[in-house]
Amino acid sequence: MLFNWFHKKYKDTTVPPQSEQKPLDKPVMARCVAPGVYELSERAYASVSILPDAVPPAGTNNQAQAPHRSSQALANQSADGYPVYGCLRGALKAPNQHDCYVVAFMDANHFRVLGYIDRYGRVFQTSGEVHVPPAEYPAVAFARYLTRIGNDVETGAVELYSKAGQITYPANYKCENDRYTLYGSWFDFSVTGQDLSLDDALARAYLAFVFRPMLYNLSVPHRDLAVVDQMLENAKRPLKALMRVVNTMESAEADPAQTPPALGRSLAYWLREAGITECQPLIDAYQDGALSLSLNTRFAHLYNLVNEANCDIPQRTLWKIEGALNRFRLVGDLANDQKTVLSLEQCNALQFGLFDHLADQAPDVSRPRDTNWDHPTTEWDVRSGIARGMESLRLPLRFEVEFRCNLELGQVFFQFMVPDASMMPAVRWQKAAPDASGQGSLLPGVLPTSGWVLQSAEQREGMAYDYAVRLGLLLAAVALRQSCHIHNVTLRAIYFREEEDQAPAKVAYLTCLSRETFADKEAWQAIARLDPRLLVNNMAASAAPAGWFGDMTLDFQQLQLSPEKLLGNVLESIREADVAHAQPVLFSKPSVIALGAQDATGLEINYNTGQTMIAESVAEYLAQVPSEPESFKVLREVQRRSDDPQVFEACNRVMGQIAEGQLDLTDQNQVMRAFMGPDTFVDAADAAARMRLNAFVQGGGPAMAGNPDLARANQQAMDSLRRTVEEAQAAGVFQDNEQTVYRVFDSTASRVVYNAVRNGSLTVPGLDLSADRGKKVHLASDGYYYCCLELLKLMEQSFGHHDDALRYGKLCLRMAPTMAAGYRQMARAYMLSGDLNSARETLLCALRFVTAPDDVALMYYQLAYVEWKAGHARVAVACYLKAIVDSVELRDQATNELRALISEEHQPVMEVSAIPSVFQDAGIPLAPNEEILALLRRASRAAVNEGLVPAAKNMLSVQLHYNHDDILAHVLRSLG
Repeated sequence: MLFNWFHKKYKDTTVPPQSEQKPLDKPVMARCVAPGVYELSERAYASVSILPDAVPPAGTNNQAQAPHRSSQALANQSADGYPVYGCLRGALKAPNQHDCYVVAFMDANHFRVLGYIDRYGRVFQTSGEVHVPPAEYPAVAFARYLTRIGNDVETGAVELYSKAGQITYPANYKCENDRYTLYGSWFDFSVTGQDLSLDDALARAYLAFVFRPMLYNLSVPHRDLAVVDQMLENAKRPLKALMRVVNTMESAEADPAQTPPALGRSLAYWLREAGITECQPLIDAYQDGALSLSLNTRFAHLYNLVNEANCDIPQRTLWKIEGALNRFRLVGDLANDQKTVLSLEQCNALQFGLFDHLADQAPDVSRPRDTNWDHPTTEWDVRSGIARGMESLRLPLRFEVEFRCNLELGQVFFQFMVPDASMMPAVRWQKAAPDASGQGSLLPGVLPTSGWVLQSAEQREGMAYDYAVRLGLLLAAVALRQSCHIHNVTLRAIYFREEEDQAPAKVAYLTCLSRETFADKEAWQAIARLDPRLLVNNMAASAAPAGWFGDMTLDFQQLQLSPEKLLGNVLESIREADVAHAQPVLFSKPSVIALGAQDATGLEINYNTGQTMIAESVAEYLAQVPSEPESFKVLREVQRRSDDPQVFEACNRVMGQIAEGQLDLTDQNQVMRAFMGPDTFVDAADAAARMRLNAFVQGGGPAMAGNPDLARANQQAMDSLRRTVEEAQAAGVFQDNEQTVYRVFDSTASRVVYNAVRNGSLTVPGLDLSADRGKKVHLASDGYYYCCLELLKLMEQSFGHHDDALRYGKLCLRMAPTMAAGYRQMARAYMLSGDLNSARETLLCALRFVTAPDDVALMYYQLAYVEWKAGHARVAVACYLKAIVDSVELRDQATNELRALISEEHQPVMEVSAIPSVFQDAGIPLAPNEEILALLRRASRAAVNEGLVPAAKNMLSVQLHYNHDDILAHVLRSLG
């Protein structure tokens, strides 16, 4: 063989260390006989190093089975039909005496140049002599790690450069006593990658990662499993990235010279089993971001695959794909630094171990979190703790859960949807086992050889049930861990169902577990591993609080309330209304500070709250029991239970309309309006709106600009509203005095902001509420406020009423100092009169405290126009972009105006990331600011602790819109 011939011709083929190289004392005697091909003279002084098996053949299972011979000038074969590769020094010119060439030996006297190795440990791609150092990126280089294994051991990475200079890392290297070892690569170096000189190590890396992939049209080998994370990181099209992972693994597995890690091969198999190939037609159909794949690095460090654009991909498929990714991650974490050397059998064993040992990660229930606390546990502590515990679970398959909590009763209820049998692993690795004698005979029913076997339908169903039970045990342990005051946990598990599936969900089990069940952690964990059904089959659900199933927002099982229960709700509303207003319960000191109120009346936002509560309950009852006798019965009972004359009159009004047939009992809004009675201000606003609408429609719509009929209708509507408001003012209705102020709020968030500014704990430039301090706050009618606001809208369009418009605008701001509507309309009035500075200041004041997303977007949209007309084009562009980002409804209109601004002012569009800096330079707040959000965070916690569910839901919703937080989301859902 040619290999043996070279060893006989050059008896000493070992390349000495570069420090011992001597200058060439004889002329170079290789001459070029064809492009890239050289002939070696007998008189040449050269050092040769042969690299056996450096370029193994691609094999028959690859599309490119052999080199493209048309590109070869000479037959490049040794005696067994394949080329011989090695390093050659001294036969060709080079920039330095230490440099050498990577060559393919063709026969005893001919070789082909493939690469050039310089003295700095770099390999350059070339087909001929190199006379000066190349001014380009190398093809391969070694990069030393800063950390060392020992004093005499150096480790580093093999760097592979693209033409553009991008670096990938297909292998690692280790150097000890100036001898190199290549490891960590999918390319199978075996023993040929050990005990190498630097030149030989570089040449082997070059031949394996550059020359061979180019020669056979193969993919470049990878290192370890980092390629999976690289493909999935920031993937705009997750399914496409996952298909790349599958194709990469399968392509490498088809190459006989590559051995991808078994865990990577398992991931490819699990993804195919999950149905990734069925999504192939959809992969290129969706826009970037239609699906999102994220890694939760805050808690469980697992993947989350979400359908953001309601793509027609079955949710079941997404659950399976996400489960494949998370099993890959969990198995890798269990194996730690050994994950790249796992076998397929070990990967399978670890995968099934994730299911069998699920309950091992349960917290210690014997020591609840509040055991050594100096202060009592609160509802917020328990709910947020349960949420954090659920998010921290490291599970092989997804689940969806909602929970309810009542700390006073010591009860927690979970309803959760778990994977069904179709999501369980379809195959299991079966290993042959000897009999008791150890002679190699197989036990009955065991396969004679090890290998993959299909799981039966019964096995997968049992696995799904066990998973549901173990998951329930985990959830129960998480809940019991939060407080020693929690005694029972009710679990209702249902199997997966698609959202559009109309069939009722299949219940896996319904049970109640007590704290005593978890008294011996090791005992229940052992049962959970062996037969988890022992813990739930004999349990009853009698401890589930009444009505909790009906309170669940998931639509898996909605229980209808009985007429008796509905009637109880009506009477309870009367009691709550009486208690809340007669003897309001004082808040705890922390809640008083956080909410800025002494009791629940300090957070009311609805005018006439007590009567509204009763009206809602009455309307709900009459809708469920729409018969006249039953309706009269409950209304008379309401009159008997309440001492409020307004409630007595309201019941008579509803009964009268029922008797006259004027009331549709199934329409709850109509019943509520009848119960609450006529509202002079609402009626006036509705009449004015109808007056203007009729004139607008009859006059031809938008085409009637300047039509006297519309002007006349506007004037009539203005006069009507002004009379209504002036009569109320003359009667002293909703007029501030020395002891009382009348205010309007559109949300709990706006009320909390008002309380904080009024108390002095929050400072908002431009918003002075010191005059309200120390006075009692009563709610004004929404109808009265909107009459004033509508007057402002009508008057701002007429220059003759400008002063009156500003007067009503200031009245609106005084009545609703933390509501955005008045500020927007006031700014418009200033803008129409040409006072751009006042318009800007009005909008800036509101942006410092406003929280509702729609209000924020509208204010930036208005501010953009003000800045544009004031000559601040760049600031206007930033405001338009902020409005576009924050509001889908405003997107089209704001985009059109932005285009007009860019065209007119020749102003370039900026990146969204530049908006904060532009705002800062212009003195514009970025709404909502962090101080306001921090206020709402404190207030929402206090609201949960005080049982103010609607208030807490409003403030949590605002926070989640701007800063998504899984803990807050779970707490919000737990409120129903």
